[in-house]
This record gives sequence, C-alpha cells and structure tokens, in this order.
Amino acid sequence: MNDLSSAFYARYGEKMPPGLADVLMAACRQSTIAFEEIQKIEPRDIEELLLFAWDWKLLIPTAPPRCSEWDERLMLMEPGEMYETPNISRYLIEAAAATGTWDIARAVLSLYQDMGEPDWQKMPALVAAITGQAVNHIIGAAAINAACIRAGIKDKTGAMIAILKGGGVISPKLAALGPVARTKAPVYEVNPSVCPGP
Repeated sequence: MNDLSSAFYARYGEKMPPGLADVLMAACRQSTIAFEEIQKIEPRDIEELLLFAWDWKLLIPTAPPRCSEWDERLMLMEPGEMYETPNISRYLIEAAAATGTWDIARAVLSLYQDMGEPDWQKMPALVAAITGQAVNHIIGAAAINAACIRAGIKDKTGAMIAILKGGGVISPKLAALGPVARTKAPVYEVNPSVCPGP
C-alpha cells in the first residue's frame, strides 16, 4: 500500500481499489484523465475503481460540459469518457501522497489560500462545522449559514456557498427533491472526502 492508500485507509478504514492511487496521481498531474488512460494503469477492475472514486468524489465525470453539479453528471465507464478531480480532493490527494496523512484542515487551508480567499484562515473551521452538521453528506443552506456564523464569517453565506462550490467542498443536490420540497431551501451534498472518519 502506498502513502496515499495508507492515508485514506487510516482516515476512513476503507481500502482503495488496486491502482486507484496511481490513477488519482495521474489525474492530479493532468487535471483530467481519460478512461483509456485509466485502463492502462489498472485494467483489471476499472468499474470498481471508478465507482469507488465517484462515491468519495475523488474523480468525477467531466460531462456534461460547464456543469458543476455532481447530480447532473453521468458516471459512464467506457472509452471516450473523461474524469476530473474536484479541487479539494486534488489537494487532499497530493498532500496524502506526500505526507502519508489525510489532513483535511491543512488541505482546506492550502486550497483557499491558493484561491485568494480573504477568509482562508477561517475555512477549515467552516468546513469542519459544515461536515459536523451534514446528515448523510447532505446539508441545507440554513445550516451552512449557522456554520458560517460559528466560523466567524458573518453576512457572507451566499458568497461562502459559491466559494465552497468552487472548491469542490459542496455541490447543489438537484436530485434531492424530497429535502428541497420539505425545507423550501437549497440542499447541498458535501464532498465525502472532507468528512470526518468513522
């Protein structure tokens, strides 16, 4: 097991499929990776590898173009398909490969500092508050607002939601019609890779 796989296992108690660490590192280097490239790295069980990566939002399909919502993307496992790594997942992967630890706070700090976010020092506390409030990786806008207040980022909830989406920490949960209908407010999926371990 390499450092990336070991770090993930230590954090979440779940083993990455064979070859996934190499696939993720290639995707991080190139910003996207093609199905055919993944086949060359790990030809044995590409479906398991891609489903695992999709479940943890380590790799997501690039199609349809210009769509940031994870719900709108189709995880097709066939030649011609392209995949990318959400921003926060890329920072987690690269740091884990280098250090052997899955350090969410450090990855969040680095990502938002690099993005030029003025409140970058408060972002780890905000992400921790969001993951603490999420239920089954789902959170509503009101809970994100409460998390912003707890993290010391007041009156910026709308901007913070856009910033969190841009970082790949959350995505609108468009298919969650039940929760949206009940709350009459937007619902978001939290990237499982930033959620605490078991």
